[in-house]
Amino acid sequence: MATLALFRADRSAPLPKPAFVGIALLFALVLPNPVGYVGGGGDDWYYVQAARCVAAHGWCVPDTHWAARWPLVAPMGLALRLFGDGVLQSMLVPLLYSLFAVLVFVRLVEDAWGRAVAVLAGVVFVATASFAKGLLQPNVETVELAWLLAAFWSGSYAVRNRNARAALVAGLLLGIAVQARMTSLAWVPILVVGLPLLSPDRRRLAIISLVGLAVPIGAEMALNGYLTGDPLLSQHLSAAHTRILSSELPASVDLSKSPLFNSEFIGGWAPAMGIHAHWTIQGVVNLLANPQMGPVLLAAILLLWLRRGTLQRQAPEVLLASGAVLYTGALIYALAIDPKARMFLPVAAIAAALVGRLTIDAWSAKERVLSVGLIASLVVVGAVETAKRFDMGKSAPLAGRWAGEHPGQVAVEDATRRFLTFDATVRALPISPSLAQPRLIVLVADECAKAAPVLAEPNKWVLVRSAFFGRANDPLNLCEFIRADRAAQPRL
Repeated sequence: MATLALFRADRSAPLPKPAFVGIALLFALVLPNPVGYVGGGGDDWYYVQAARCVAAHGWCVPDTHWAARWPLVAPMGLALRLFGDGVLQSMLVPLLYSLFAVLVFVRLVEDAWGRAVAVLAGVVFVATASFAKGLLQPNVETVELAWLLAAFWSGSYAVRNRNARAALVAGLLLGIAVQARMTSLAWVPILVVGLPLLSPDRRRLAIISLVGLAVPIGAEMALNGYLTGDPLLSQHLSAAHTRILSSELPASVDLSKSPLFNSEFIGGWAPAMGIHAHWTIQGVVNLLANPQMGPVLLAAILLLWLRRGTLQRQAPEVLLASGAVLYTGALIYALAIDPKARMFLPVAAIAAALVGRLTIDAWSAKERVLSVGLIASLVVVGAVETAKRFDMGKSAPLAGRWAGEHPGQVAVEDATRRFLTFDATVRALPISPSLAQPRLIVLVADECAKAAPVLAEPNKWVLVRSAFFGRANDPLNLCEFIRADRAAQPRL
């Protein structure tokens, strides 16, 4: 009966607070396999490095677009400064941002449609693997989403109450979201398009919000101009990041060209689930086919189609869906953003809100099998996808011990050092083997014989020992090699 009560639309229904439900489910999905930092070639390694610089020096002039994202890097640096350098400390800021995002999301939905919808929307939102997997991992997408949701919350309050101060705060918060990730700027023209839907006195609030938006952006530009002489440093770093070599793009794509409206970028990103399509729809296919976000998007589309007869053209549900479509189009086609699920968390939040709202309608229309089945399916798929993580750092203590057995003689492969960066012994190892360091430690997602650094000179290396850290159908081996001319009686 308690489960069925969730589908009651009455605001006074004795339901649990949506935030409690959402956060409880989020922890239930993540804590059985609490993987945070991964490293290797991932973004989280760059964020940790930038945060370490902040922890050591108080502030560092950014030299990459990762380091320029101060809403993540600055608090992470403070956490490392206060609590020390470690993998648990690296989880603190992502955790707080994730919880804040859940709190604001369910409050937004509850203010709009009531507690029952907020409970369902919160469940769907946190079960979306693209969000849940970032609970403990340093990532800027959750940071951007948290500030965006806060901006929309303040903005909605400003519109409802004609409150200029809340409009100013909304602009400030949106400005911080932009500094976390510049894709947030795409919401400005989308919101401008929606201004005619407001009364003239409420439209004036937009000017106040633009003033608020300019404050954090202008302050950052002034600081960068003072420190480096380039007030547009962050913007230049963000624009230049597409020139970084990526395994997600084919070698045929000319990285020297601007990605803006560039069909080579738009259609060149690695296809999700191996599904190849024409460049005009490849990005959309990638989102819909990705099990980390596709299910909630498809569920929202299905419910919108089924409830189309009951929705007016300017209904909040239609306006939200339109905003999501415009934002998705701007990122895929104008900015040529890699259409990975985690890059589109605002769209996932909108889809979750729509699923919660329209599921209540479906339940009221006696479509109860559909309602329960849809929510249950989204939670199950989310749980399965969220569990698909592996803690590469589990091998760090053993790698450190191996290195300690032969001090001064061991090197480490570069990606392995990044995976195991929170082990001080491994982090201090050189990354290029030499005559002085005839031993090499490699972490490889396969058999040790297929370790990439060794394959370049397969006859010059002998496997000394290995340790398996993977699981069924997901091999992961820590391998130690020694130069063949220094090998005596190798232990296998």
